Amino acid sequence: MPNFLRQPTWLIVASSVLLAIIAVIRAFVAPSVVDTAAASGMPLSVWLEGARVFSPILYVALVVLAVVCCMVNVLSTSLYSIETGRRTTLPLQIWVLFGCGVVFPQHALTAYVAAFIMTMALKRVARSFKRSYSFGAVFSASFAFGILPLLYAPFAVLYALLPIVWTMTRRTLREFVVGGVGLILPLLATAYIELCRGGEFGHIFEVLGGELSGVNYLGVVRPSAFVFSVVVVWFAAALTITMTTLADSALLRTKPRTMCYVHSVLLVGLLVSVFLGGSDSSLVPSLAVLIALLSPNAFGRDWALVSTISCVAFAVIVVAYNIIALSA
Repeated sequence: MPNFLRQPTWLIVASSVLLAIIAVIRAFVAPSVVDTAAASGMPLSVWLEGARVFSPILYVALVVLAVVCCMVNVLSTSLYSIETGRRTTLPLQIWVLFGCGVVFPQHALTAYVAAFIMTMALKRVARSFKRSYSFGAVFSASFAFGILPLLYAPFAVLYALLPIVWTMTRRTLREFVVGGVGLILPLLATAYIELCRGGEFGHIFEVLGGELSGVNYLGVVRPSAFVFSVVVVWFAAALTITMTTLADSALLRTKPRTMCYVHSVLLVGLLVSVFLGGSDSSLVPSLAVLIALLSPNAFGRDWALVSTISCVAFAVIVVAYNIIALSA
């Protein structure tokens, strides 16, 4: 079996760029109903997507910038998630495969800004993992996570998951308090700004509650049988990577093992949130970040064959999915 962890960098980059180009062309030439699902009604999403009306060229430039920044962060963040001597550029390819291959959201700017913020938050979670106090990293990570629900309501599950994350990284009670303040500060700041504009302080909470009360994700977009099958395979491949990583996590050192647990908890929590709350495909790039960061450990252990077969099969399906759509 080929060693996927040690593929040449140029091959990884070239294949990632090629797949991303194919996915973008397919999204514009033959958009799927999954791509064109309704936009989020959260304030930051509405503000970002307003750039499309203001200047389409500026919008495209901002999307490209967000994608590039996210790709760079995926590579640098992966260095915190795998043990020394196992550093690899594979997360880049995995992120493009899972984050762009199946869907390229119509509201791409918000989707990739959210993924970028997710990478920034995870880098700071990794930096907070140390024996001394880490108030700065805890606060900045929590603040970044707190911004995400203002982009998409299903990210509100982070309000419940962050205490678990800080418990895993062995933070003190003082740091828990600092993290809690950082988490709710963006929401409170938004409410205060709305009040200063003449609105009601609780309006943002009503918007968030209304977004979360939406119906099931797949029920909203009503995909075709083929698209539904691809989405199911996406979830199956994602869970395979997660399970194979956790199966061999005991062999990792303390910090990589802890980060694997953190990434797994966040991934499973967000996957559940996708189905319990109304959402569109714009959440996919952020989920792909977590999958990409789990992938090096999944491909480098005893259960690597399972992950390899899963991802190769998924890659074939993604390529076929895009080519069939373009040729239709």
